[in-house]
Amino acid sequence: FCKENSISYPSFNAWKRRLTTEEQLNSDSKDSISSDFIDLSQLSTSQNGWRVTLKLGNGVELELSQH
Repeated sequence: FCKENSISYPSFNAWKRRLTTEEQLNSDSKDSISSDFIDLSQLSTSQNGWRVTLKLGNGVELELSQH
């Protein structure tokens, strides 16, 4: 996944750890954050590909795209 999407493995692990920590902190909240994986290969693609933006709070956004 990381190689195909040009994401460094340490960066991927850092985000995974961060999201898992936030999920644990918010587990009692109805707005808890899920760190489940989404299989993006199932998205229908067009000439323009796809784009996913994850809003992580505090103004932090993670954007993934395929062209």
